[in-house]
Amino acid sequence: MRACFVALQDFEHALDPAAPCGDAIADAYLDRMFSRCTTWAGRVFVAEVDGAVAGFVCVWGRVPPQEPDEPQADYAYVSDLVVLARWRRRGLGRALLQRAEAYARALGMGAIGIGVMAENREALALYDADGYRPVHVELRKTLA
Repeated sequence: MRACFVALQDFEHALDPAAPCGDAIADAYLDRMFSRCTTWAGRVFVAEVDGAVAGFVCVWGRVPPQEPDEPQADYAYVSDLVVLARWRRRGLGRALLQRAEAYARALGMGAIGIGVMAENREALALYDADGYRPVHVELRKTLA
């Protein structure tokens, strides 16, 4: 799983050089991810191909509202979804996403969210095809 996270973070670093490289933050990030799993009824589902980890999805099952101006109901949240490059385009990402959604439904959640970098076109296409819609768009400007 660590290798999957590093690959995802390095991909995001290539899209946004201000983002840290994966190896530098992997251990701290994964510790935080699993800690939130404990706090928010989260689960990690792993995709294996020929006995090797090909990808994973982490879904936090019961996330409480974080801000007073958002809907005041718990929701599920996919914190991470990654499939290693050599296993992509085989339906693993979609299968992992559907597994996360099934888990959220089993907990009785009425909504599930996911974040994605704006330049990650493949992920955006997958999420759009599976019925995810933008709710809040965050913009950033680099200041000289």
